[in-house]
Amino acid sequence: MSNTISLSFSFFASMLKLSKQGQRRVSNFLEKLHTDPARPGLNIEKLHMSKGRDEVYSLRVDDGLRVLATKLGSGYVLLQVCTHDNAYRDPSSSIGPPIATLVDVPESLGGIRQIPKSHAITDAPKLFAAFTDLQLKATGLDPKQLEMVRTWCTEDELAASIYAPDPISHLSDEVADGLDRLLHGRPTAKPLDKALSAALTPTWTPSNWDELSNALAEPFAAWRRFLPKEFRAIVEADPEQPLLVRGPAGSGKTVVAMYRAQHLLSRGLKVLVVTFNRSLKNYISAALSGICSDSELRNLNVSTVHSMALQYSNLAGLRLRPLDGDGEVSIPPTVAGELFRVSPKLTTAFAADELKRVVVARGLVDPTEYYLCSRAGRGLALPLIHRKALWDNCFGDVVKQIQDSRQRPWPYIVRAVRDELDRGAIKHEFDAVIVDEVQDLDEQELRFVSALAQRGKSHRLTLIGDAVQRIFVAGSCLQSLGIATTGRTRQLNTVYRNSLAIERVLRRLREKLEPGASKEIVSGSPNEGECVLRGLPTMESETSFVVKRVKELIASGLPGSAIAVLARRNFVAASFRYALNSAKVSTCMLEDSSFPQSVRVGTMSSCKGLEFAAVFVVACRKNELPLRQAKVRIPADESDAFDQQEKNLLYVAMGRARDHLFVTWWGEPSPFIRLLEAD
Repeated sequence: MSNTISLSFSFFASMLKLSKQGQRRVSNFLEKLHTDPARPGLNIEKLHMSKGRDEVYSLRVDDGLRVLATKLGSGYVLLQVCTHDNAYRDPSSSIGPPIATLVDVPESLGGIRQIPKSHAITDAPKLFAAFTDLQLKATGLDPKQLEMVRTWCTEDELAASIYAPDPISHLSDEVADGLDRLLHGRPTAKPLDKALSAALTPTWTPSNWDELSNALAEPFAAWRRFLPKEFRAIVEADPEQPLLVRGPAGSGKTVVAMYRAQHLLSRGLKVLVVTFNRSLKNYISAALSGICSDSELRNLNVSTVHSMALQYSNLAGLRLRPLDGDGEVSIPPTVAGELFRVSPKLTTAFAADELKRVVVARGLVDPTEYYLCSRAGRGLALPLIHRKALWDNCFGDVVKQIQDSRQRPWPYIVRAVRDELDRGAIKHEFDAVIVDEVQDLDEQELRFVSALAQRGKSHRLTLIGDAVQRIFVAGSCLQSLGIATTGRTRQLNTVYRNSLAIERVLRRLREKLEPGASKEIVSGSPNEGECVLRGLPTMESETSFVVKRVKELIASGLPGSAIAVLARRNFVAASFRYALNSAKVSTCMLEDSSFPQSVRVGTMSSCKGLEFAAVFVVACRKNELPLRQAKVRIPADESDAFDQQEKNLLYVAMGRARDHLFVTWWGEPSPFIRLLEAD
């Protein structure tokens, strides 16, 4: 008759630390012990233990390994597997309480099941008491497994769960590893968004303020999983006609974009998600890989508008490529005399700026388009005779040279590809298109994505953005481009991302950028957070302050990937990255997702759509913001427009922060700083 063998969780934990060969040796030992615990080859010896302990025996596995055990009735409770030398030291401190919860082996080693014991520990501190349900679910637990894990008191129970045979008690190696990493504060082996998808339904909607507060207090990657009711209504809105979604920084526009994409994918549609900058494209792509199934991901394409244009250019056989450098074109100096005869106002400098900001920026190809186009914001009004003189003497020849070359400014590349789509020379594969940060797309780019969204009578186009966050080109009227969103515009007014302290400062700045708009904005965060405006006397002292605070945040438990350092220019960002690396703080560029524990460093313009628990907006000093060297190159009558764009840039950078925001400078501050201070 077989004997009862009980295995403690500490036994499983110690067994897992062995090599695979060692684990096989212990498994063979268990078979022998279960068949005949009295067989001489096991070499059972009683050990001397500390006073008050149960009697402990050493059972020989082989020459190198021993198992520590105690008797329970007519059978044995196996407590730990260890080396020969460790077995004969006093192991009382390493095998835990006399006996914790046990697993019983009544007939065969395959019949493991949990059994209650009268002396099991029931009032001990729970192992995962410090973690929320959402954090635990993020490892891959289902609801019943979550209930089980909530009862655990020791890590031994976690180790034993890998061997449990029933679906509820058994945890996969991946889930157990995730719990172990969570418990010890180590980075997850895969992105949290991907781990979440294994455990959670794609989204959930809080039903009351407490649930919302708990959601916003979750670890940074996990809190995005909730969808407020207004989000869900937008996500599930009829896709057959264009939809425009607007909202301030932190209102969840990118979250809406991602779940709108997932919703359309779940209906079997092929979806293209388009952004302007690469950092946001990489962020959305990684996030969607975590909330979409494999079959949905096969129907998904996430791209920048320029990458998509080049792809279709190659598909059409055009083989176009962008101009090197800043992509500017010039006018011949010989036209100066002809223009001056028409009007002294038509200088070569004015003509060059008009060519860049109106003709090239809009991808105009014939004189009629130029004669009819709006020049709002250009300062100098041009009658038809002046426009004709500019086109006939200058612009027409330049545009022809552009069209005769394969190397072109971006608007002409995008226009050429859109023309191929319009005449049916190339076919696109998408059923729906979603554009995030739409305010940064120019006229030709908007026409291009609109063409990609056309399917017969359906126009499945979702545009998401905020005019106040426009930091690149001037916006275009959607109606004039054939994108009808009248009656299909949704406004997000609740700021969920930013803590209260950050939202107050952002509200002050937004009021200056768009007077009256901030009255509609409400805060959805229950957290106060912190917003620090700090001027330092020297560049070195500013750098030291930032490095010190970054290290403090990391020491408090914040992962490096949840921290961003943003500057106006690349070389300034690079100097802060060097200082952080010198202080032994790991860093990487914003768009680099291959270093999950590194602090992100980049420019303000490259952070669009991203979000971090802590953000440092650095070097906000005079001549840096607004950038003097860029401002001196623009006409005087466009100075105010440039300043507005620079303010928008500051608003975008500050709006990336959830819990901690630091705006720093050395020497004389940027004139924009006073816009952030309370009146």
